[in-house]
Amino acid sequence: MSTSDISVMGAHGGSWLAFFQEQLPYATSVTLMYIKQIQSNALNAFSVLPIRDVSLDESAFQNSRNVIACTLFVFLQWECCGAFGADDWNLNVYFNCTDSNPSREKCGVPFSCCTKDPAEDVINTQCGYDVRAKSVKQKTYIHVKGCVPQFEKWLQDNLTVVAGIFIGVALLQIFGICLAQNLISDIEAVRASW
Repeated sequence: MSTSDISVMGAHGGSWLAFFQEQLPYATSVTLMYIKQIQSNALNAFSVLPIRDVSLDESAFQNSRNVIACTLFVFLQWECCGAFGADDWNLNVYFNCTDSNPSREKCGVPFSCCTKDPAEDVINTQCGYDVRAKSVKQKTYIHVKGCVPQFEKWLQDNLTVVAGIFIGVALLQIFGICLAQNLISDIEAVRASW
């Protein structure tokens, strides 16, 4: 009998009943953990409520390089500004339009919200200054669409790709569970032969 025969038949020489009685609790717990992981990932990825609660209230936009880089990438990629529009920046301590705000960026938006001028090679990082205080149409200077509706639209447009990635990851994890189960069977077969 070769090693592959032992791994296929399990550690009990073909007694599938004994194999399942010993391995069923382990396989069940791993499967339940896997299902719970898929459930939590799906809820986090597709739940609309946490996305709709996006807030620019904290000053983290200016204080964290990672938040700045991520926000700028999203704004530039989707041509959006704020969670639901440019006025969401009133919740930020640097960009709000209150009289008590001493910031130079008062009533402005980050430069990533600005519409790109094709004639400019260099990004104007001050293009968003005072743009929300002006009485002219904001649409000529900045993107007025919010990023949450843009994300929802992108998710709907790319649902097959997103679902394919989730299914691919799920299959890889199932394959890992099967390999782990096979390894346990091989270990038990070696133990039994001692």
